[in-house]
Amino acid sequence: MKIFYKIVFFLICTSALSQVERPNILLIITDQHTSSALSCMGNTDLKTPNIDRIAEQGTLFKKTYVSYPICSPSRASMFLGKMPHELGVYSNFKINIPKGSFKEGLGQLMSDSGYDCVYGGKWHIPEINIPDNVGFKKIADSRDHGLAESCVAYLDGKKDKSPFFMVASYVNPHDICEYARGQRLPNGAIEVKSPEEAPMLPINHAIGAYDAEVLRIEQKLNSKVYPTVSYNDNDWRQYLSAYYKLIEKVDLEIGKILDGLEKNGLDKNTIVIFTSDHGDGMSAHHWNQKTVLFEESVNVPLIVKYPQKNTKSKKSNILVSNGLDLMPTILEMGSVKVPSNLKGHSILPVLQGKEQKREREYVVIETMFDGGNSIQTKGRALVTKKYKYVIYEQGKNREQLFDLENDPFEISNLAASSKYKNQIKTMRKQLYNWCVENNDKAAFKRLLIY
Repeated sequence: MKIFYKIVFFLICTSALSQVERPNILLIITDQHTSSALSCMGNTDLKTPNIDRIAEQGTLFKKTYVSYPICSPSRASMFLGKMPHELGVYSNFKINIPKGSFKEGLGQLMSDSGYDCVYGGKWHIPEINIPDNVGFKKIADSRDHGLAESCVAYLDGKKDKSPFFMVASYVNPHDICEYARGQRLPNGAIEVKSPEEAPMLPINHAIGAYDAEVLRIEQKLNSKVYPTVSYNDNDWRQYLSAYYKLIEKVDLEIGKILDGLEKNGLDKNTIVIFTSDHGDGMSAHHWNQKTVLFEESVNVPLIVKYPQKNTKSKKSNILVSNGLDLMPTILEMGSVKVPSNLKGHSILPVLQGKEQKREREYVVIETMFDGGNSIQTKGRALVTKKYKYVIYEQGKNREQLFDLENDPFEISNLAASSKYKNQIKTMRKQLYNWCVENNDKAAFKRLLIY
């Protein structure tokens, strides 16, 4: 009997010790934030000192892609670890997530393992504010004002030894949508520079000779909602100024949370993750907003500060899908068993300086134009380290190929050249096989059959 009690006592002590030793995890999400729109990425048109603080002692993953360049599908993917079509999320307006899915979601799994899971800010899967059945306790509604203060208040009041998993989900720089519509900005006004002082236009600002026709059709259909179709160069420069100001604004708020961690001595045992749900057109190819499969809309920031001694800023070029890889990474960070049905790859070995044994060969991105006055047009992209293959459902130039190493701004659509027909054939087959293996019927039945 004494042996039995000793074993029980040992297990209780071991469990308590593991709770103390497991790291806290802070996930910061911005909305509509392009990877290049950070000063730590070398962009001199804005200053993001607080996000840079994370990068200075963390790892910046330069080739991080969303599963879908729009809010609800991307966010559902991030918190459930599956592709949007597998979850029944086809756009912001077509959401049919099976009942009970969040029992195996990131929040619930972390909570069940002993993490104190709290969530502040935008949810949008599909509810704007987070519901009470997904494993998180809500600490703030979907607005940027007061979100940092709510997060810091939680940190100030954290007295028990259980580890926490906190999500701070900001709306900005999403207010660029209202700016482009000429509306009041929901999270407060900003000062936009004059055209003469505003950032210069990017080198891929012009519409390409072989850009997909569906983009121009979509733009005209939505011209009453987004009058950017008639923007001149000065308008676009001020658009960029507004976008960067919104990023600087949210950067200040992020700094408050980082200060709260340090004030409470929690930074030494807290993993900080920064990412976004999708990017923004940033005037490239005369495009604002998201949905399209250009780099500006699908390549997002991912920076992870992993607490360890003598950390230095690192950059990684491994391919990451934040929709698939974020969930298994966070679960592994918290010593939580990763469900066997998840197809994502944890990037924890990279953060720990170990060899990444399961580096991705490619990532796949889904999209569909399906809102307002738009036509319903699906699209898919397959991205390797060198090439990006894109196909839309209809229109001229619906098939695209870009050499991302030599043409990172996607100016030249190589699908127009017979020289690359074998490369296109190879990637078309890769995408087709992926669609079949992942039961993406909409793509392999309607997009990829010629």
